Amino acid sequence: MVHQTLAKKYSVHIPKVPYYKYQPASVIENKNAAMYWDRQIIADRPINAKKSDIVVLNWQNKPIGIINVINPLIQNIQTAYSNKIANFKLIRRRFMEPCDTYT
Repeated sequence: MVHQTLAKKYSVHIPKVPYYKYQPASVIENKNAAMYWDRQIIADRPINAKKSDIVVLNWQNKPIGIINVINPLIQNIQTAYSNKIANFKLIRRRFMEPCDTYT
């Protein structure tokens, strides 16, 4: 459902099927945005977590959205959340800072 909703938001064409039958394409794009589903993030430095569920590149105002979906048991929710934050902290930093700060 998240992938379908984001595709609709950015006017990316996807087939109209019920959410429970929907199989996201690994790459979909148009003039507004590109969406990557379950694809490895390529970086110039090694990173722990290189694969996210959804990456959205907005061509209009240039933000990058990295979305990871977790479905933990209720007793593990804090641990799962903490692990996701720790794993993607380096990716966020890499996208947010200028390249010349990495030497």
